[in-house]
Amino acid sequence: MIEVLKATIDSPPEIAGKYEDYQVTPFGETSLSYRIIVPADLAPIEVEREEVAQGGPMVVGAFESDGDPAHRLEVSVVSVGREVDVYDYCSTMADLSGLEVREMDWIDANGKTGVEYSIRFGEGPGERVTRVFAFAEGPRIFIVSLTVPPADDEARLDAFALARDGFEPLAPSGEKHAEPFETFEATGDPSAPPLAILWPSSWTLEEAEDAPPAQRMISLTLVEEDAPRATIGIQAVPRAEGEGDLRAFAAALFQDAARAGFTPAGEAEYAEFDPPAGAGFEPGAIGARRQGSLPGGDAEVLAVALRSPKGTYGATAILPAPAQDTIGWLAGKRALDVLVQSLNQPPA
Repeated sequence: MIEVLKATIDSPPEIAGKYEDYQVTPFGETSLSYRIIVPADLAPIEVEREEVAQGGPMVVGAFESDGDPAHRLEVSVVSVGREVDVYDYCSTMADLSGLEVREMDWIDANGKTGVEYSIRFGEGPGERVTRVFAFAEGPRIFIVSLTVPPADDEARLDAFALARDGFEPLAPSGEKHAEPFETFEATGDPSAPPLAILWPSSWTLEEAEDAPPAQRMISLTLVEEDAPRATIGIQAVPRAEGEGDLRAFAAALFQDAARAGFTPAGEAEYAEFDPPAGAGFEPGAIGARRQGSLPGGDAEVLAVALRSPKGTYGATAILPAPAQDTIGWLAGKRALDVLVQSLNQPPA
């Protein structure tokens, strides 16, 4: 049961009578309550609480035109923790849906920084356009969407903008969405390349005591219910030992994943990317991806190789497949992204 109340607002003359201001308490949970501005021709409909797949959004409110789902304003929420970037979440869920996504970008919506995009799906009379705005509030992401036939999309732009800009959680968590990161800087063997990173505080970090001479090795683990959910290994080797084809160095990182129980399926994908500026890394860093499995299910390995005058660096992330554990994959990808971008950078 979703409790929906009309609120009293001082509406500007140009929208008075055309829009309604609602306060919504989904399923009796005040922690999910919110305010939203809705076109007057859309009325609230009953929404049943449904079990959703891990990482999937839960519908917490819907408004339709005379019960016609061709015009539907919807609010959803998903608990993702603070390890997941909103843009990464939206783009990954869009990829998993297989639908055509357009114009995904960051925007500011009345003080809410979030991601906006549109989706086009269906054919003939059933073709629809959905405009989406998603933003993080503490450990959750709120999603506001408006679905209409393509012929009505332009006419409904103002309605979507008002719903987006006027949306307000009424019980904010008070938490920042961004997870705190800690700094690690390796000490010890002065002949080994320098190694310093930022790492998410929800992970555990361990430095290998048995690393070969003049090398450094550390591991990061995201643990849930006493079991590893994702792992990242980082190694730094002297320039002379890591000389040669950087792509071959990246390919060797998949062998580290195999020793950890990863069974590859298909060929690895490789791509060059621009290394982080400011730490002396050479152009032509390599990123690689390979699908496969672990004893617990489908998995994916992301590997990164970089080179600087002082050493060659590799990072190997062993993650659950995005379709199997979307949030675990997103948390691992974000941790790897921050690690690579902060590698050997001076503290801010």
